[in-house]
Amino acid sequence: IVFDIDYQGARQIKAKLPHAVGVFVLPPSMAELRTRLERRASDSKETIDRRFKQAHVEIEHYGFFEYLVVNDDLEAAKRALLGIALAEQHRRARLAPLAETLLKSGSLR
Repeated sequence: IVFDIDYQGARQIKAKLPHAVGVFVLPPSMAELRTRLERRASDSKETIDRRFKQAHVEIEHYGFFEYLVVNDDLEAAKRALLGIALAEQHRRARLAPLAETLLKSGSLR
């Protein structure tokens, strides 16, 4: 399951699902973030200013997440996210039961 949430929402999910994996997506720069907010042309200057300030607060909490992805190139960011998902599927802790089954029965099936 993938959620697009702030760090507070991530904390709530982690409290209920400690094995959840957090990925924080960073902008390539604060200037680019500001440009992206302005480019949407759907918010007032005050709203953009508030969202920009809140983004800084969000970024301060990057340490809560297991992975960071810089969204400077959309295709590269997508590949990074897919790589994280693939790596997480193959964590030893997730597949240890398979290894134990192989050791006990001689087969994974």
